[in-house]
Amino acid sequence: MAMKSGSDINRLFAHIGLFQFGSCLAGVFFIALMLRRGVPPDMVFLAYGAIFALRFALRPLVIVLAKAVGLRGAMVAGAALSSLQYLTLPRVEGIDGWLAAWVATAAVGDVVYWTLFHVMFAAMGDQAKLGRQNAIRQVISAGASILGPPLGGFLLTRFDPTVAFTAAGVLRVASAFPLFDAVDPPFERQAPADAYRAGAFGALVFATDGWVICSAGLAWSMIAYLGLGERFDTLGLALALAGAVGALGGVALGRLVDLGHARRAVFLNLAAMSLVFAAQAAAGRNPAMIIAAMILAALLGGLSVPSMMPAVYVALQDAPCSLRFQFATEGGWDMGAIAAALTCAGLTALGAPLQVAILLAIPMLFAQAWLLVAKYKSRAQSPAASD
Repeated sequence: MAMKSGSDINRLFAHIGLFQFGSCLAGVFFIALMLRRGVPPDMVFLAYGAIFALRFALRPLVIVLAKAVGLRGAMVAGAALSSLQYLTLPRVEGIDGWLAAWVATAAVGDVVYWTLFHVMFAAMGDQAKLGRQNAIRQVISAGASILGPPLGGFLLTRFDPTVAFTAAGVLRVASAFPLFDAVDPPFERQAPADAYRAGAFGALVFATDGWVICSAGLAWSMIAYLGLGERFDTLGLALALAGAVGALGGVALGRLVDLGHARRAVFLNLAAMSLVFAAQAAAGRNPAMIIAAMILAALLGGLSVPSMMPAVYVALQDAPCSLRFQFATEGGWDMGAIAAALTCAGLTALGAPLQVAILLAIPMLFAQAWLLVAKYKSRAQSPAASD
């Protein structure tokens, strides 16, 4: 793993700010726009399932790209490629060729970017401060979630969707610039022994995360849009309000992890997210209850990354090859998400309410907590993971 410096992690934080602002400007409206354009909920689940399946199939290309241009160059390319999905989605008019084009561009951009993002974060992070650094990442993302959605909602309400989505794509391309002078971590060009097997823990944890985000996350996005009158501007303002309330939600927990209370943090996150999903499922289509659930999710949702990612990043830093570790880990995320997408699509097509998809995430929270507690317990002497 390359030598770390404060300037490198700050460059990464600058990148995260621009990248997430693009996501919050238009990416948070992906599902709303698909529903507006006539894509039914079961097909929304299937479209995302297709993205994750294609990502899984294309992931070997990340190794080829990293060998050609290095880890930093591959991440820069991923940030740029991820902008293409913002050019295709506004042209979707139901289940058509543009929907297929969006699936393809989203899969290509995301498989390159997210595989490299976690490798770069672990390379630039300090093992003793990973909880706090992940919390800072959450605060930056929360700032983007305050500023981006109302602006995006305004643009989508007043202009053609291509305006907001093109602006978001430009921000994603611009987010690559802070990375140009960042460290380019070395990696093994030939896979060491057990390089992929070392990622088994990360793959299992990420599989639970993929399920949770694909089932609860997608369902809640649909419920929120439909329940708030199918208005982009109202949805944007509600998301901004929730982001403002929850801006510092994960900082205290990130410090708790760094101080050696990681297992306590995991249980706190388990209780918090179970409460969030129960509130979301109970909200129905009542606007006041939806906004209350959004605020609760923003306030407590910031606990997830600081409780989960330090364990994954420590394992990544200890792995024989960081890139192959993340290759396996991201593959686990895709498999969990694919399983959730197919399950939720089937249930929705059979007439089940979207709330069922949210509740399906709760058992996975318990599985995730079990994995994390076992990992933190095994590293009881680590300052980032002891209790």
